[in-house]
Amino acid sequence: MTIGNDGWGRTGAPASVIDRLLKKGTFGSAFAGSNPRPDYAHGALSFSTEMLAESSNQVDLSTNKDVLGIPRPRFAFNIGTYVEKALEHGLKASTELFGVMARKISPLAKPLHNQDTGRMNWNTAAHIMGTCIMGDDPKDSVVDRWGRTHDVPNLWIVGSSVFPTSATSNPTVTLAALALRTAAAIDREM
Repeated sequence: MTIGNDGWGRTGAPASVIDRLLKKGTFGSAFAGSNPRPDYAHGALSFSTEMLAESSNQVDLSTNKDVLGIPRPRFAFNIGTYVEKALEHGLKASTELFGVMARKISPLAKPLHNQDTGRMNWNTAAHIMGTCIMGDDPKDSVVDRWGRTHDVPNLWIVGSSVFPTSATSNPTVTLAALALRTAAAIDREM
């Protein structure tokens, strides 16, 4: 759980929020004297969970092509039951906490029910990773533990795409460690 003062900051990109305020003339002393949205003056409770590997999550090529005739990527992604239950638990805990504090919970904070899937659409942050996952078996992974592709011996992949799962914190330090580790492996091979 993270306690912040950014309100519902993830409900809009910073550039679009700033653009909206500028178009309304809500800046300078006008901003200081107004309450344009709850984004700027309210606290937030955020709940994070790690992502588990889901075998149904994948990226392949679509039959749709771009203007150059190159197939577009097609994504199949599902957060899975574990993550959904963790987010539901976080929503319940934050609702109880705000209830104790006698504060009203904004409708923006609640996930929206998706009519097509029957699941909730959660307002979350994400780090894109996992499309070239690391593993020992070429049947279910793209690169080995050093970042070398299983099928092309002189091709190495470094980046968050090799992550088989995701933790709740930012991946930067892990990415740096993997880059150094892969560079050392390439150096040994040379």
